[in-house]
Amino acid sequence: MKKININKGLLASAILAAGFLSSASVSAANIYNMDYEGGAPLDASNVNINPTLINGLTPLITDDDGKNLTFSNYGKWEDGYADWGKCDPIRYFKVQTNDSISATDNISYTITGTKYVSNVKIKSAVLEDLQSLVEDNESMTIGVNKNNGWLFVGFSIFSDAQCSNRIDGIKALKVSEPGKIFVETEIKLNKKGETTPFASNGLYFGITDIDQAQSYKILNTGSQLKPSNMYAVSAASLQPSDGNPLKNMYVDGSNYIYSEFSQTGTIQEHNSNSNIFVKIDTDTQEQGLDMVYGYVRPAGSGLNYYAKQYVVNYKSDENGTITGIKNENVIAGLNPTGSTEKPNEGYTLQYWIADVDVTLKDGTVIKAGTKITDDQIKNVAVNSDITFTAINDNGIIAPDTGYFTGEHDNASLIFGIALPVGVTLALITAGIISRKKHSVGFNK
Repeated sequence: MKKININKGLLASAILAAGFLSSASVSAANIYNMDYEGGAPLDASNVNINPTLINGLTPLITDDDGKNLTFSNYGKWEDGYADWGKCDPIRYFKVQTNDSISATDNISYTITGTKYVSNVKIKSAVLEDLQSLVEDNESMTIGVNKNNGWLFVGFSIFSDAQCSNRIDGIKALKVSEPGKIFVETEIKLNKKGETTPFASNGLYFGITDIDQAQSYKILNTGSQLKPSNMYAVSAASLQPSDGNPLKNMYVDGSNYIYSEFSQTGTIQEHNSNSNIFVKIDTDTQEQGLDMVYGYVRPAGSGLNYYAKQYVVNYKSDENGTITGIKNENVIAGLNPTGSTEKPNEGYTLQYWIADVDVTLKDGTVIKAGTKITDDQIKNVAVNSDITFTAINDNGIIAPDTGYFTGEHDNASLIFGIALPVGVTLALITAGIISRKKHSVGFNK
């Protein structure tokens, strides 16, 4: 069916003015001005090439975290399976062109990792050139892969874990047919156990695995896709590595990325590093990242924040045991949470030491190997990998290769012999030993 000719700019302005963007009817035209047309290929002219930065970024929620997904009580969630080269469980809902999605519908889910929680709200969806769905009594699907938390759109759904029994009434997106789906999301991050959004100057959002006729746009004013805030590991990684003439494109002015396609095919073979990392400002982090994902065929989109992180380790000397966390990843410039240690019987924890020089939030520098307290550890601005070691003491001073150091009130040790109080006092009076902490050496 032919696309309706509507001035999308005027339509979007009218919808925004009326305050209806977050409750957009899915029968509306493409109000996001993402036309899969024009622009320039992604390359060093519109993306910052910075392999040092990119190679230092790590996801804040990883697959090793054993991601835990929880879903809102939206009444239209259904469960099934989607085939994307493997058969994965999916939670989805169906949409037609006469449906509408509102922020008040509470269509959301959370992805919980070891330390961070990503909160994803589906604010709206726009179906374009899919009027035949109503005529044929069919629906499209918007869902979430329950294994990895990716947004899955336009898939056929199966009732079994082998993806052999297709559910009737669901139509899959096809590049050979007219039709697009745009899904607007709001993504907020918070630390586990906290409810306020987490914010840091060092956060990047990953637009990863760019291919498969997908498109991407950030609506937040301070974090729109621009050459100044987009980073990649190399220019070559941004385009297909198999000579495919279909390119990954950037449209300046409208500030979006799209992957070219034709009705006879799309970018199938691609460089696995076709990733862009977008520097996200703190206002956007606090408000929620307003991200639009576009689809012309079934595809999945990862939703993850990245940051430069350092490893902080905690260990004890041989006279104690770490009872708290033994290591943690800390975003560059932020502070460790610290740990706890239990001394062995007869010992007490005296202090900690770091294996590198560290700087506190107030600018104080504590040299490697010198005393640092629990409170000071929690105020270290982390800018390198650090190991903190707990130092324990039992209060007993013993000779060490001919030298001993200690503080004695009732007896002193000379050649390993405990002296009576009277002798000790006499030696103190004679100036041979002192009540103060000291080192005494002798020749063998």
